[in-house]
Amino acid sequence: MARAAGELAGHAGTVLAFDASGDGDRRMVEAFRAAVDHFTDRAPHVHVVDEAPELRSFQRRAARALPLERLRRIYGFDAKTPLTVPLDAADMLGYFLFHPAGSDAPGVALVDALQAPHSAALRHCARAIGATPPVLLYRRLSPHLRRAGQRGSVREPSSVIFLDDSEETVRSKFATATTGGGASVAEHRAYGGDPVRCSAFATVELLCSPQRARTVLAQCRAGHVTCAQCKDHNADAVVAGLKSITDRLPTARAGVPAGVGPAVQRAVPTLHRPPPRACGDLEAAIATRTQVTAEQVVAANGSTEVVDWLFRLQARPGAQVVATEPGFELYRDLAQRHGFEYVPVSWDPATFAPDLDTVGQAIDERTRLVVVELPHSVSGAAVSLEAVTERLLPTLPAGARLLVDLAYADFTDTPPRIDADLLDDYPEVVAFGTLSKAHCLLGARVGYGLTAAPLATRLREQRLPYGIDALATAAAHAALADEQRVHRTLQANRTAGAPVSCS
Repeated sequence: MARAAGELAGHAGTVLAFDASGDGDRRMVEAFRAAVDHFTDRAPHVHVVDEAPELRSFQRRAARALPLERLRRIYGFDAKTPLTVPLDAADMLGYFLFHPAGSDAPGVALVDALQAPHSAALRHCARAIGATPPVLLYRRLSPHLRRAGQRGSVREPSSVIFLDDSEETVRSKFATATTGGGASVAEHRAYGGDPVRCSAFATVELLCSPQRARTVLAQCRAGHVTCAQCKDHNADAVVAGLKSITDRLPTARAGVPAGVGPAVQRAVPTLHRPPPRACGDLEAAIATRTQVTAEQVVAANGSTEVVDWLFRLQARPGAQVVATEPGFELYRDLAQRHGFEYVPVSWDPATFAPDLDTVGQAIDERTRLVVVELPHSVSGAAVSLEAVTERLLPTLPAGARLLVDLAYADFTDTPPRIDADLLDDYPEVVAFGTLSKAHCLLGARVGYGLTAAPLATRLREQRLPYGIDALATAAAHAALADEQRVHRTLQANRTAGAPVSCS
C-alpha cells in the first residue's frame, strides 16, 4: 500500500494518512511513512491528519447524509447492531472524502478488501454533500511463486512468502519461483525474457525498490542476464525488502493459544490407541461456546468434512445447489462430486454482499441446498441472519437445506447469533463453523456443523470408523478453553486493518 501510494502521488503529490487510533501512538503512521520512503525514489509529502475538529465536523456532515435504511441495506445492520458500528462506517466515509483546507480533493483511495462495502455508500454520501469521491483501488495480493499470474495461497505454503518465514526459507522460495525466461539460454540471450509471466520478477516488484524493479525489467527484456543470475543478484534485496516490512509491524499476531502446545504434548503418549469415533466431549465444548446443545453439534475434520456429508445426504438425481459467487470454491467442487447442478448467483455489485432477492429467485423445486456466507468470504460484507432466514426459508422446497457458512463470522462487528432455539425453530438451517480462523488452528483441521438434533444425528452417521485424531482434539480443547486469546486475535486483526486509511 505504501509503495502504491508513493507511486500514484509522485514526488510532487501528497499522501493523506489518517491517524484514527485516538491514543497518540504514532507507530503505525511512522511505519507507513518509512515504507513510503523505502519504496519510492523521490518520496511524496505525507500529510498526517489527526482527529482534529475540522475532520470531526466533516464526518458529522457526512453522517447526516446517510439514511439508516440505506446503511442497513449496504452493511447488513439489524436491530442488534451496536450504534458504534454505523457511526464507524460514517467516519470511514468521511476519511475518503475529506481533504484539509487548501489541498485538492483526494483522487485515489487505497483500500483493503474488507472496506469494499464502503464503495456503494461512498457514491451516495458524496452526492449528498457535494463532494468528489476518489477512485478506490484495492491492495495487491502476493504473487503465486509457482504459477505466474495467479495469487499465492496459504493452502500451498510453497506458493507464497510468509512474513514469518526464515531468511533461508525466503531465499529457497525465491530461488525456485517460476520465471519468464526463454526456452534455452541462447534464445533468452537473443530475444530476452518475459517478466509479465515471471513470478520471480513479481516478487522483486512487490518487495524491492522501484529502481531495482525497473533495472530487473530492462535486463530481463534485453536478455542481459539469465533467470538464475537474476535470482542470485536479487535474493539479498528480496530478503531485505521483506525484513523492512516485518521490522515495522506494530502489532504482533496473537497466534496459536499458549495452551495448545502442552495439550498436544500430553496427548502424545496416547497415540498408540485409536481415537474414539464419537466426539462427544469436543461437541459439548463447542456447544458451550456457540450457545447450542451438544446434540446440535457435529464435529469433524474441518467444517469441509461436515459440508461434504451434507451434500451427500442431500444428493438426488437432477438436484441443484444455489450459491453466491464469487465465493468459497469448495461448494462448486462438492456439487460436481455429488452430481448436483451448480447454480451460481452473483453478489450485489453495489454492496459486495449476497443479493438475497436474486438468490430467492434462483430457488425452484429442484433446489436441495442453498449456500450463504456470513460474512462473504471474499469481500467481508454481510447481511443479517434474520434477513437471510426471512427471505430464503419460505422459498425452500420440501427437504431443502439452507447452508450458512460462518467461517469468518468471529471477525465481524456483530457476529450472527445461532442458538439452540433457532435451530429447533428452523430445522432447514445448517450452520458451519471452524477453529481454523479466530482460534488459529488451521493446521489441526477442526470444524463443526450446527443444526437440529435429528439432522445432526444423520450427519454423524456419515463418519468413518475413527473421528478427529487425538492431537487435533487436544489442540481444539485447549483453544476453546482460551477465549481471551481469541479476543486478542480478533483485536489484533482489527488493529492491523483499522488505524490508517490513505488517499
